[in-house]
Amino acid sequence: MQGIDERKFPQGEPDVFAEIPIAFEEARQDGYDVIYLDFEDGTDYIEKNVLLIQDCIRQINELKVGNASNVVIGVSIGGVYS
Repeated sequence: MQGIDERKFPQGEPDVFAEIPIAFEEARQDGYDVIYLDFEDGTDYIEKNVLLIQDCIRQINELKVGNASNVVIGVSIGGVYS
């Protein structure tokens, strides 16, 4: 699996979601603000969820200080959206 050290998961499928809190903390330590967006209905229309992401990014850009670029990461179908 790309981006995951499979040696950490010698038995069965890797639990990608278990590493999310670790990744968030590492990002914070590197000076990033972490915003976690979870869909109320992940099975809803892709177009609807994409609109939600676009609105979220628009609000972030309105509120943030400075002009640093956003970094968007998505897990599972979130990777398709981002």
